Amino acid sequence: MYILCIFTLSIKNSNFLPIMTNFNTLALKIKERREYLSYTQADVAELTGVSERTIRSIEKGNTGTSIINWFKILEALGLEMKIVSKPMSDETR
Repeated sequence: MYILCIFTLSIKNSNFLPIMTNFNTLALKIKERREYLSYTQADVAELTGVSERTIRSIEKGNTGTSIINWFKILEALGLEMKIVSKPMSDETR
């Protein structure tokens, strides 16, 4: 049995919940938020303890990075990620 999930990303304390369907989209949202806050990658590295190299990798949508680092960056940018179940068809059950 497979459970299908999608990621949602939102600004904390906001009702804005765009659907994230892949890491490239999620990475773009992270980069856009960082730039909106006028943070450099070095700023985020200092806030999170995550290397600038890892931040660049995440912003490119590379999937080989620890999920813990993604969460550290999201937290520093005032974002949160939620996992939401997708409706399942009979074929996926």
